[in-house]
Amino acid sequence: MAFNVGLSGLRGAQIDLNTIGNNVANASTTGFKQSRAEFGDVYAASVLGTGKNAVGSGVLVERVAQMHNQGNINSTDNSLDLAINGNGYFITKNNGSTEYTRNGIFLIDKDGYVVNNTGARLQGYEAEDGEVLTGALGDIRIEQANVAPRATDRIDMENNLDSGEDIIPAATAFNPDDATTYNHSTAVKTFDSLGNEHTLRVYYKKVADSTSTPAAAVGETDWEVYTSITNTQGETLFWDGAAYSDPTVNPPAANATIGYSNTGTFAGINPPAAAGDPTQSFSLDLSSVDGTSTEFGQNGDNTVAVAFTGSTQYGDNFEVSSLTQDGYTTGKMSGLNVDQDGTIYARYTNGQQKAVGQVPIANFRNPGGLKPVGSTAWAETTDSGIPTVNTAGTGVTGAVDGGSLEDSNVDLSEELVKMIVAQRNYQANAKTIQTQDALTQTIINIR
Repeated sequence: MAFNVGLSGLRGAQIDLNTIGNNVANASTTGFKQSRAEFGDVYAASVLGTGKNAVGSGVLVERVAQMHNQGNINSTDNSLDLAINGNGYFITKNNGSTEYTRNGIFLIDKDGYVVNNTGARLQGYEAEDGEVLTGALGDIRIEQANVAPRATDRIDMENNLDSGEDIIPAATAFNPDDATTYNHSTAVKTFDSLGNEHTLRVYYKKVADSTSTPAAAVGETDWEVYTSITNTQGETLFWDGAAYSDPTVNPPAANATIGYSNTGTFAGINPPAAAGDPTQSFSLDLSSVDGTSTEFGQNGDNTVAVAFTGSTQYGDNFEVSSLTQDGYTTGKMSGLNVDQDGTIYARYTNGQQKAVGQVPIANFRNPGGLKPVGSTAWAETTDSGIPTVNTAGTGVTGAVDGGSLEDSNVDLSEELVKMIVAQRNYQANAKTIQTQDALTQTIINIR
């Protein structure tokens, strides 16, 4: 009897040592989950006995369970290194089999699919024109196509025009090459529909107190606004309120008049080509007068609205506090970002970004029921239950940390202590067998 008890103890201690050794071996494996051997005692069954004098029959290894608690998360330089901060698993497809993993080391293969080191494809939702299409899961594929250019159609300017500036006489003709004919100027890059870059320059000329429009500025100060823009040949063209004139002739009269109330706040615009515009902006028709000398995108046409809402006229230096435009040139993909909800964004050389896919997260009612299949992946079983697929960072589902990896959750110091204990258990059970053998030899030697 003691031989069997000791033997079961040796087997249990051996499995414990093997489990601990596997934990130690994978202490640096990304996404690895430590295991532990769980034991139960063994007693002989008796129908009639009361069990008060029952002697145990040894130990039984009931199961080797994996602990799915969170590992430490460390940042990396790879945007497709993904970590789950919380509950859940990435979904992958490997030769038609669905697997689940916490190992977020992903890369893009030669066909553009997001895969892990074993070639399993990451599952998720595709995107179209920057919009994620939720629905059926599929292989995530990153398109390397360029992003199309967008023509500038709006410029927003916020600045302060110094109320103490000298008024320039109306008889003084504006000349962009003569700084004495205007008070200030500022420039902004714009783009046509083909992605060609142009520089739009705005000139400010302080004139006599307003006696006309805008109504809110009557009796107060007006500034005349002039504009110029470069074409693809490098010529500078001036706006006359409707179209570009020949750059060799003198520029026309004021493009627009902006007014300020006696409190220094923006009162409105009186542009020749956009009178009564309620958006407080005026438009530049970027088209050539003769249709040949100026190239501003396909068919040579593009209209830009220039808004001054938020501008002021205080007794302080001229300052541009905000200058934005909504156009951009053609962009090549320069990198990827992954948001906490799993959305994958492509970054482009023109400063734009757009969604190209989304990584969902699978949750299980009983993660301990998952079956390990190697390469830090698991398969669904009846014990684990059917997974629920959710958006990362919602409910009990963990968030995705892009550019990060989850370390193994093995505590190496703890495992080494467990190894010493398991070794002592093995030695003690071996001593049980040795002692029983000595007793047996004593009985054999009785004469």
